[in-house]
Amino acid sequence: MNTRVLTHQSAMRYYLEQVWQLLQDSYADVPGGLHFASRQQLLETTVRWKLVLQDKQLLAVTVYKAKKGLKLVAMAINQGLQALGKAALILIIKQDLPSCWMELSEKAERFVLKYCDGHNYIIHSSLVAQLLDKPITPHDADSYHYCRFVQQLMKVKIALGSPQLTQS
Repeated sequence: MNTRVLTHQSAMRYYLEQVWQLLQDSYADVPGGLHFASRQQLLETTVRWKLVLQDKQLLAVTVYKAKKGLKLVAMAINQGLQALGKAALILIIKQDLPSCWMELSEKAERFVLKYCDGHNYIIHSSLVAQLLDKPITPHDADSYHYCRFVQQLMKVKIALGSPQLTQS
């Protein structure tokens, strides 16, 4: 497996169709769906992509925005190579939790907590409004989950990782 970190739009453009397809497939059944309206918006609003390739086939991808450090905003695996894709995604997320942060819900939350040592990086909900620069509603379950609207849908989320609170 070969991991590539892309930070320039010219390099991202080369993989855009493959990345877009993986994201579309992975978010097809997620309530609220993919938060990018188009390929162009994906290119223009993200600052880093991490790709795991094997024999020129894309196994997994993670997508990041610059927000209080690096925020992982989307992840996907190649559904046709599910076992390899899952292993690749676990590798990326384990490597990145010490240097980026993410908001998760539903399947993604269960995945990162179960396979990626996410329990070691849970962010207290009292810090989340500051990270997001928007209000959140604490959730009754514990002091880590919170609720907020995503794509006009109220979702229960949890934040994990290592944000940089001194940086916007």
